[in-house]
Amino acid sequence: TFRVEKTQITNQRNKLIGTMFFIIEITQEKQFQNALKKSEEQYGILFDNAQEGIVVVQEMRFVFFNPMLLEMTGYEKNELLNIHYNKMIFEEDIPFIEMFYKRIASGEKIDKKLQFRLQGKNGSLCWVEFSSILIEWNNKPAGLLFINNINEQKQAEQLKELLISISNTYINAPIENFDVTINNSLREMGEFVNSDRSYIFEYDWDKNICKNTYEWCAEGITSEIDNLQEVPLDAMPLWVESHKNKLPLFIDDVFALDINSEIRQILEPQGVKSLITIPMMNENECLGFVGFCIKSIWFNSKT
Repeated sequence: TFRVEKTQITNQRNKLIGTMFFIIEITQEKQFQNALKKSEEQYGILFDNAQEGIVVVQEMRFVFFNPMLLEMTGYEKNELLNIHYNKMIFEEDIPFIEMFYKRIASGEKIDKKLQFRLQGKNGSLCWVEFSSILIEWNNKPAGLLFINNINEQKQAEQLKELLISISNTYINAPIENFDVTINNSLREMGEFVNSDRSYIFEYDWDKNICKNTYEWCAEGITSEIDNLQEVPLDAMPLWVESHKNKLPLFIDDVFALDINSEIRQILEPQGVKSLITIPMMNENECLGFVGFCIKSIWFNSKT
């Protein structure tokens, strides 16, 4: 590969009398350029498909980010370029992040990964973990952040803490306050999973019925316990079969079920939108189930 350069030749009167051509061999230079271009393309592919958010923050605004951050937050690209970074941080975490930002901006190196709650465009919260380094961006200091979604990990940790707390409560609970203890546990679990109603049903296999024995309802949610005392098992065969096989039953959308479905006939009058029920087992015997449900918006005064 060659590059051609030319230079005009003039006489003392500055009159053009010819042209001098230089033919320069640039094979190695071209190879370097091609290799660099290929490398940039490969890095671009990695950047665009990275499973972590990669962000450059400068003067408290996002100046550069990869598609994963858009997916994490629900914002469009032009929206992120015009938003102050603290709009995407849960209010309680803002002081901590601002303190950290000042430390990074001052040039301090922080090796420890930090966690905060990322707030999406629709208000949803997601626990994330990030690390950062100080870089120069357009000749000005900026922070390069690598953000990972740790929501499932954080929820698992919180659930573990909740279950330990509930277990300790039952160990120390006096028998005369057992009903209060169970209701408190339903409240704690219901709030943890953000359900509208959590409850316990017991199976009476001899009478072929189940009955609602305990219940917790979120603020504004109507109690159903009095209406669910002798529910015939014949009306919910799928439900019963799942629990007998030690399996949970999950219904994502009650109103997507067939209109003549027996389960829908039971749940729709209660305004239940979705639910999960988990069998309570004593060795191989199913004693009942614990359930969590979300009410439909038009049934849910809380919403």
